[in-house]
Amino acid sequence: MEKIIQLKNYQTLATEKIDAELQSFTGGRKEKCISSHAAAQVTHFCEESPAFAEVVYKTKRTLSDCCAEVVKDAKEYISDIDVYRGIVRAYFPNADIKFLMNIEINGDAPSEEEMAKAPEKICVAHKVEGQLLLRYTDVERTIYPDRKKPDYTFSDAFYTLFLTENGRQKEYAYAWCQAPYQGYDWRRLPNGTKKLNPTFVYTPNLREVFGEKYYHVDLQVALAGLRRPVPFRRLLDNLKNIPQAEYLVKAGLPILASSVLPDCRAKSLLELTGLGKEYLPAMRESQASFQEIRVVARQNNPRPEELRQLCALRLDGESLRLLEATAQYNTLGRTLAYVQAQWQQAPWQLRRRKLPYFLTLYRDYLNMADALQSDMEKRAILEPRDLKERHDLLSARIAGQKDELENRRFQRAVDSGLYGWAKPYAKEGFCVAYPESRSDFITEGQKLNHCVGAKMYYENHIFGRNMVFFIRKTEAPEKPYFTAEIEMVTGRVRQLYGFGDCSAPKEVRAFTEGFARAAVRWKSTGTQRAAG
Repeated sequence: MEKIIQLKNYQTLATEKIDAELQSFTGGRKEKCISSHAAAQVTHFCEESPAFAEVVYKTKRTLSDCCAEVVKDAKEYISDIDVYRGIVRAYFPNADIKFLMNIEINGDAPSEEEMAKAPEKICVAHKVEGQLLLRYTDVERTIYPDRKKPDYTFSDAFYTLFLTENGRQKEYAYAWCQAPYQGYDWRRLPNGTKKLNPTFVYTPNLREVFGEKYYHVDLQVALAGLRRPVPFRRLLDNLKNIPQAEYLVKAGLPILASSVLPDCRAKSLLELTGLGKEYLPAMRESQASFQEIRVVARQNNPRPEELRQLCALRLDGESLRLLEATAQYNTLGRTLAYVQAQWQQAPWQLRRRKLPYFLTLYRDYLNMADALQSDMEKRAILEPRDLKERHDLLSARIAGQKDELENRRFQRAVDSGLYGWAKPYAKEGFCVAYPESRSDFITEGQKLNHCVGAKMYYENHIFGRNMVFFIRKTEAPEKPYFTAEIEMVTGRVRQLYGFGDCSAPKEVRAFTEGFARAAVRWKSTGTQRAAG
């Protein structure tokens, strides 16, 4: 029994070979970046397949050769799937490689709110050997149907280090981001990079890190109970550099203190926010931002309750800007109630859109109604039964008015001699049509699905610089075929396109170039005759 030799299987032998080759690895920068990951994957494949392990052990190819095959066609980045594919091809060049994904659905589907919710971000301050570290981490909560408590996943995403070197404080920033070629890694960012994104702040250790007072403010007390994220780094900078920040924190308004302060010379709450001290309780309770306060301040006779209602909705910045734009026409409460009702009663295709879409419709509708001199005091004008229908109707009316004005302008250009030189031109089955109005440009662009309807082409045409002409077939002179833009000084055909910007056949191009030479000759002769 003592002379029995324990034989190793190929899986063990292949694993030992890969470990040895990783220790003696040779290769370029790309190959070294993926060497550890590739070694782990080769080992995993060997454990899964004895046949794969036998080939890895017996082949003369090394891990260095395998990594060279993986990054052969890679540029700056490479996906995990490409790494797997390259590993297999390094050992089995003729293999057919397919990937199979198995999806097992457990429990009920999450709600729309849960689906739309991104991982929360938390800033945690640390003090190690007198040095300050701000650690930003993403927190994701996972709820399982068969468990009472959710799981929490913490993933560090950003570090800011304040290090004292030779009596001077230096700041370093590191971000967790995609590494060149494969995977993720920590990357040092340029000096001065600051994390100013709003995050929640871990408060229990703030006194331990910053002391009882940080520029006359107890941060642990000031931020306790905060229900909204704040740009913590900006708050620290503001407390250090701007006296109004200390005033706002002590007034119970840390959200405002951590913002970009609109006026650093302001000496009162009214000057800072546009609202007086009677709104201070509502500001504290709702933890209002400057943008929310500005929306309320734009109202006629604003009430503190309106600020509470607005902050409870937690609208994004775009929605708040749109609400601010409607303030001159309707009250905040009625605007919100009306727009939300329009959202709920809209067809399902529109209901999938978010609130900013309907606020944009409402703002544009009010601006158009005002431009058409509608009676903005009437409720039927301010709040039409079908917002989308009325919006589209007014949009068409305004577009019609603009087209009418431009058509008159075009006619004045024609009367002033825009086409004084022009003559009919037809040859070899083709003819030229001259635009007669601004609407002709738009119609041509719509029917041929190209951009001649853009204002630039129309403006150049009426000034006689680069003029647009419609190329037609003589058998169908009303049907758009090709559109030409011609430089009227040299006769060069700048553009000649048909439907969807397709290129013109040789015969169409030859016809157009002949017309361009004739047009320049006619125009030159007409100019000389007028000068004579």
